[in-house]
Amino acid sequence: MSSTISNSPSPATTTTISRLTDFVKSNRRALLISLSIAIAATAGTIYLSSSSNNSTNSSSSSCSKTSKKKKDSKKSKKNRKKNTTTPQNQKSDHQLPPSSQLSSSQKSEEDDQEDDPINFTKEVIESLPEETRCRYAFILKTNGNKAYQAKNYQRAIEYYSKAIECEQKAVYYSNRAACYTYLNDPEAVVKDCTEALRLDKHYIKALNRRASARELLGGEENLFLALCDFTACVILDEFKTDHKGETADRVMKRYAGEKAKSIIKERGPRLPSNMIIRAYLDAFRQKPKPSLPPEPNQADNTLMMAYDALANFDYNHACSLFHEAVEQVPSTTELRAHGYLMKATFLFLMSQPQAALEDFNRALEEKPDLIQAWIRKASVNMELGSLETAMNDFAEALKIDVNDPDVYYHRGQVYNVTEQHHLSIEDYRRSIDLDPSFIFSHVQLAVATYKNGDVPKAMQMFKEYMVVDGHETSSPEVHNYYGELLFAEQKFDEALKRFDSAIQLEENRTGPKNVLPWVNKALVYATAQSDVAKATESCMKALEIDSNCEVAIQHLAQFKLQSNEIKEALKWYEKGIEVAMTELGLSQFIQFHVAAMAQLVFMENYPEFAARLGLQ
Repeated sequence: MSSTISNSPSPATTTTISRLTDFVKSNRRALLISLSIAIAATAGTIYLSSSSNNSTNSSSSSCSKTSKKKKDSKKSKKNRKKNTTTPQNQKSDHQLPPSSQLSSSQKSEEDDQEDDPINFTKEVIESLPEETRCRYAFILKTNGNKAYQAKNYQRAIEYYSKAIECEQKAVYYSNRAACYTYLNDPEAVVKDCTEALRLDKHYIKALNRRASARELLGGEENLFLALCDFTACVILDEFKTDHKGETADRVMKRYAGEKAKSIIKERGPRLPSNMIIRAYLDAFRQKPKPSLPPEPNQADNTLMMAYDALANFDYNHACSLFHEAVEQVPSTTELRAHGYLMKATFLFLMSQPQAALEDFNRALEEKPDLIQAWIRKASVNMELGSLETAMNDFAEALKIDVNDPDVYYHRGQVYNVTEQHHLSIEDYRRSIDLDPSFIFSHVQLAVATYKNGDVPKAMQMFKEYMVVDGHETSSPEVHNYYGELLFAEQKFDEALKRFDSAIQLEENRTGPKNVLPWVNKALVYATAQSDVAKATESCMKALEIDSNCEVAIQHLAQFKLQSNEIKEALKWYEKGIEVAMTELGLSQFIQFHVAAMAQLVFMENYPEFAARLGLQ
């Protein structure tokens, strides 16, 4: 399901990024080649022009049409040898052109030319009948193969080049490309494979060879074209070889990773959606804002204005004011510490963990016992991949106050992320003992219990949370999380009721709304009822409320793919690229987008497949 809080452990079952990551892991193969299901369903009726061993005949000249005549000629010749001797001046099928067609210098080399047609000039080749040219092309290819096997690649190139002069055939270009591969000339490989595919677009070996060369050349354009080639290989090969799909996946990841880094660098920092900001801030128990001194300075007043903007959910203005207050330098240690604390918090939300870490440290320099700074610093260190440092931060916080419930809650979130559910259960319980009013501690305890394998107990806990003072709880979070567990247990009707209740409560809520109940409802429609139209409608409603919800965008694009609306899916993946906050989230949207693009290119290059599979 889709509950999430971005950037750090929070009240959601998992973070936005972890949900997208799980979604990628479980769906990448289907998204990479969304045609696979359709192909599998119609495999018995689809004819592929190229077999799995890459034989290619579609580009042959009239030689292929006269192959039967060749065989008959050979049989006739053998019979003649048994019964009579061919006159010396009689022209056989295998003789060179009459000497009258050759210059005097060519006459002296006639025997050599007959042994090795690589010495034929362009004029000689053009003078030969088509059938004879094709026969010599085959001889040249055979000699080229021998040179190739002997690793004499330059000589092999000469043979294949002369074969191409005799006959335009895809296999000759592809074989020459193989030589260029070993000579580390990827540009020549691409050129020859392109010629081979001009003659036979179903030639899988040439597609694969060109894709590998383009991957080697690198760069955004070449990597995209490589993915298009690998995608075509996978589909034309009827998904028979896992290696081809894995190779396409590797190229897709590289393309997306490089492009994501470039976009993040050019884009600069920005805040996530209001839903994500509220979810992160709600993961901490509310604290009163710091008090002003008797004679506040300008920075002190700016800091108070920032807290007021925060209370009114005006996050962009609050972020700007916290930065401004720090620059103006508040008058007291307490105010300076809180200024750095909130500036660092917004830097973290803007996916600038290193800058956030520096300001959390400045806050602690001003006020070493500021527990919230230690807790949030731990989240940053987790983001930076330092679990040990994060745990040390929690330990420092507990030295200050062993009874602070937030420390246990957020450490429990870290244990949850690292799948140490028995430890997270202990910390959630401790947090509840210290402050039973914080609903997220209860919710996460039930979720951790479920993840730890005790499904009946987790369900019972949620049933108890549903009733408060004899009435159904007004917490949309309880309804939504309970619905997610019911969904996981395939109790779809009950899950749908919980999501509807969560939606009703969210609609009556002030401030930014959590749109995940709408997304979860969409998943019920898509999964349990196979009603993509209703699923799409529910996701669209979520995006009307929060246009930057990455999870809603992701699922909506997937629904479009399921409906074979690839161009529509591309629009939503582009929207995801536009709004994604982290490099990881951005990379995943780019992967989906480029995979869909590669499929679209395949459909344009192979329209017969699109028509047979009913694709748009």
